[in-house]
Amino acid sequence: MTDTTVSAPASGSRLGAGAAMPRAGSRGSGSGAAPLVNNHYKLLQVVLFWAGAVLLPLGLVVIVLGWYGAANTPYEYDQISYLVSGGLLGLGLTFTGGFLYFGAWLARIADDGRESSKRLADTLLVLADVTTLDTLPQREFLAGYAEVVKYGLINNPSFFRWLEKNGDALRDGNRMDRIRAIVTSCQAKADIVAADEREAGKRALLNLGHTFGHALEAEIGYTDMLLHGEAVAVGMKMAFDLSVRMGLCPAEDTA
Repeated sequence: MTDTTVSAPASGSRLGAGAAMPRAGSRGSGSGAAPLVNNHYKLLQVVLFWAGAVLLPLGLVVIVLGWYGAANTPYEYDQISYLVSGGLLGLGLTFTGGFLYFGAWLARIADDGRESSKRLADTLLVLADVTTLDTLPQREFLAGYAEVVKYGLINNPSFFRWLEKNGDALRDGNRMDRIRAIVTSCQAKADIVAADEREAGKRALLNLGHTFGHALEAEIGYTDMLLHGEAVAVGMKMAFDLSVRMGLCPAEDTA
């Protein structure tokens, strides 16, 4: 196999090479707020917040002044006026201010929560117990091995050559070779995902062989007649054969 780097999805992109999706957590405006008319939603939140911040204490002041006036006036008529104006007006201002203040505040929290839920959490740690591979039947192991080979075919010719050289040792249980294959595969996937979180382009490479593979699995009804990894292995061969026919891949790379 010659040193060939796959530069476009050979197979399996659910979106297609030209499909575009926004990056995680973005809404186009960059403001972190849901767009409304003319994208002024964030400004509206700020205006309502400060309107409430002014009306809330103002209402409390009016209530206190009304109570003070009613308590200190010698005239019963004035007492009623103070109680009505101070009580009703003060309560109205306080309620309106509290509604605007806490409503805008809670709306902002809810909006930030929606934004954070759209972001993809970064992987902090990958744990792999390689001893579990010893419990697999050889067929199951080789089916998983096809996914490892995929990372060599995507854009790492040196890793593919290493697999060609050490494939028998991996199959026979060489612990260090298995660790190296797992670490290399995890790092390869992490690099691609980090570069394209929402599969707007490069991440589609991870689907190499999967379009054909899924079609084969569907054709036989997803039975154990064909394991997923076996379908992917056949699918990758079909993808490279198609790439040769389309002039996108040298014929010697499929030998």
